[in-house]
Formats: sequence, structure tokens, C-alpha cells
Amino acid sequence: MYGVKAPDFPVKENVKSYPPAVDVFPAGEWLRYDYESMGVDFEKQQLTWCDTCAWYDCNKTYEFDDAPDGSMCWAASASNLLHWWIVNNKKYVDRYDEMYGQQYDFARPSEVYKAPNPGDYASNKSEIFNFFISSFQDRSGWEGGGVNWFISGNSTNISAPFRDPDMENSFHGFFSKVFSPEDVIIEDSRNMSKENFNKLMKKAFTENKAIGFTAYKFTTGGESLHAMTIWGAEFDEEGYVSHIYYCDNNLVDQDANGAAIIRLGITYAQNPTLPSMGDVAYTIQLPKPFGGTRRTSLITALVLVDLRQDIWKEKLGDIE
Repeated sequence: MYGVKAPDFPVKENVKSYPPAVDVFPAGEWLRYDYESMGVDFEKQQLTWCDTCAWYDCNKTYEFDDAPDGSMCWAASASNLLHWWIVNNKKYVDRYDEMYGQQYDFARPSEVYKAPNPGDYASNKSEIFNFFISSFQDRSGWEGGGVNWFISGNSTNISAPFRDPDMENSFHGFFSKVFSPEDVIIEDSRNMSKENFNKLMKKAFTENKAIGFTAYKFTTGGESLHAMTIWGAEFDEEGYVSHIYYCDNNLVDQDANGAAIIRLGITYAQNPTLPSMGDVAYTIQLPKPFGGTRRTSLITALVLVDLRQDIWKEKLGDIE
């Protein structure tokens, strides 16, 4: 993905295995957990965050500090995407700040991201994610709507209520001098047929876009939708996505070093409720050491986020 420094997963045999009890790992490296030595039929492969990786893993922390963010997966995913968007538009953002300064009686949250200290999962929480938490009630929403709202003030489809009703009318986005609510920054699709899913994934990689996704029954025992972020993918010999590299905002205490990309399989099968669509995209657990059943989850939506440097250039001119 554009701007992201995430090495491809090497073959499993070349990845260092760690006992599940280990909780501190080298930064910027792929690893796997040695569950099979404990007789546990589970496979988990992760890439640890580092200062230069340029991908982001904002996580909910309600289990550790009672933050009102238990239902805000959409805001965590939006925050990941916004960190990426601001960092990769930095020359324009800096010019914008020089021209317009601070527009509200509060500052724009910093795009600087620091992973939490291992074991202190609420530390160094993203300022962008904290801004969403302070602005919206702890309800479900849509990450694409969150991206639009932060940039241009367009709150269409967010659905989560504002904590302060006046915020809906008084906040017009942090970049409203360049982006209007009508400007298209995100593209979303709920057509997750095999062909359309792969078309959108390839579009993101070839056109320098970031990717949010939503899956159904993703959490163990859960019946709800869950929004997350994709930072990379692998393709099979036929050119279809076979694995994704994603961040799950639910798993801060299960992420290596507190911030990690997770490798996950992709498979294609009919959705029994919509057989007319043919094969659609599902996530699937990695093959297990002892051959156990691999749980799947229906992917219900993709959100592609565009840097829109054409609009930046039109409004602010060429910037070296």
C-alpha cells in the first residue's frame, strides 16, 4: 500500500516462533506463536509496529481504562485511515496550517502515532481516536463517514450521536478551506462478490488509496459488524486476494507489543442469504497445526480512502 512499509510475510518456516507467554518482541518483524508445542490447535502470525512502518493500529482501551469506546471500532478504523491520510498529505497539510492556522478553539489532533508500551495498553493513545471518543457517544457508526467528517465536516452516515449536539453544526472539518462536504474522499461498496472485492483491492493498491473493511460475526461469539483496517495483501496464482494484512482495534492486549498487523486468510464461497451473488469474500483463519476447523467471517464492505492530491494542488498550488 502507498506509503506503508510492511514487508511481505516470509514462508512460515522462516518466521521466528515464540511461546505464547512472551509479550515483548523485536520491532518491525514478523513472528508467530508456538501454540502447537502446548497442544493448542491455533495459528497466529503478526508483524510488530516500528517507528518507520507508516501503518497505524488505533485500539479501543475500555477494558483497561474504562474509556467509552467499546462500540467505536468505526472510529478506530477511521483514525488509522486519517493518520495515513495526513502523513501522506503532509506537505499540503503544512501549507494549509501556514495559510489558515488554527480554525477552532481547540487544536487539530496530532497525526503522530506512538504504539502503547507493552502491558500499558492505554498509553500513548492516538489523539485522533481520542478526538472521536470525545466527540461521539459510544455507539456504532461507519468509518468512511468518520473520515469525511474529520476532513470536511460531512457527517452523513456516521450514525453515532454527538456528545454535544452543537458540534454537528459548529464543526466543519479540519480542512474545510480546501475540501467541501461534496468532495469525494472515500469510496465505499457493499458488493463483496469475489470479482468486485478483488477489483476494489487492486484499485486501492494501484491508485494509492487506503482500505477500511467491515466483517460480520468476526469476533468470537459475536453477531455484529466489526470495522477494521487493511494495510496489505497477498494474491494467489490466479490474481485473487488470498491473505490480508490487517489491524484489529479489539485486540490491543493480544497484539504483539500492543500494536500489530495480523495475517489472515481470504476465501470465497456463496453467501446462503444471497446466493444470486455467487462467490463472495470471507476471512478465514490460517491453517491450524492439527488440522482443526477454521472459522470464517463474511466481509460486508470495503472503504477506499483517496489522498485527493488533485484537490490539494488545485486549491494550494504545487508544493515541492
